[in-house]
Amino acid sequence: MVWSTLIGTTATPSADAAHSAHVAAASSTHAASSAHAATPRAQVSASALDATAAAPSAITPAAATPPPTTPAATTPATTSGDPTDSDSTDEGIVPTAATRAVSYAARLVVPVTVRAKPSRSARRITSLKPFGSWNGGPVVLQIAQVKMVGTVRWLRVRLPIRPNGATGWLPQSAVEVRKLRYRVIISRAAHSLTVLKDGKRVASTKVVVGAPGTPTPRGSFAVLEVVRQPKGEDIGPWALHLTAHSDVLENFGGGPGRVAIHGRSGDLLKDPLGTSRSHGCIRASNAFITYLHTVAVEGTPVEIR
Repeated sequence: MVWSTLIGTTATPSADAAHSAHVAAASSTHAASSAHAATPRAQVSASALDATAAAPSAITPAAATPPPTTPAATTPATTSGDPTDSDSTDEGIVPTAATRAVSYAARLVVPVTVRAKPSRSARRITSLKPFGSWNGGPVVLQIAQVKMVGTVRWLRVRLPIRPNGATGWLPQSAVEVRKLRYRVIISRAAHSLTVLKDGKRVASTKVVVGAPGTPTPRGSFAVLEVVRQPKGEDIGPWALHLTAHSDVLENFGGGPGRVAIHGRSGDLLKDPLGTSRSHGCIRASNAFITYLHTVAVEGTPVEIR
């Protein structure tokens, strides 16, 4: 993907070397942590969001986007799976707060400290690195608000940490920005996933959502990482990791209990689409998730109702 660099962004000459080192370190770390059992946040016996999901060490980096695949029959014929069409880029783009029709995403290009307020002296919330922990891909965050303080443009972004809905401020000089035209809306009651483009519905499908004891959390989130799964995995060919976390499970498979949208194969086919049977993740057909990963790129807003 081509990103539009905001004023003041500086790329480091050793980015490729740092990226390779990070991927190797992440693989080693997750291989060691995958043996940890899930820790419930409440009195729940479930030990994973989806018990058959792959451990982080088994996940391979996302491959180049393949040609779009036609989604399930529930998808209108007007749907486009062209990644170029899904998230156009403008040079010199100035982001604004998200609307139903358009949103903006910030890709980290350097390590950054996230602050509680738009000020370098404000309380530190967390620190983030430019590369993801699961597939070594880019870290891209949805922009929720923009504020100028003097000559510095600050961005309030949705954070991939607990509690759900956490946000923080970072300076625009630490990111590159992209304009996104797609949005995902998930209804727990209707067991449905709807894709909007420019504010208009272009695709929808029935999904499996969290069971009553391990519900899919409500809120405004975003796609954090798009991860290609090894062939034959029960969770299908792709997993779209969200900034959402389970409200019940503290961790899962060595990870932080993060919620994902993914496919379904093997034993997961026993749970019909349109039911509440997962440990918090959203399961769609493999055909639909293959389509979805081409349009719901990193930073895409995901609203769970």
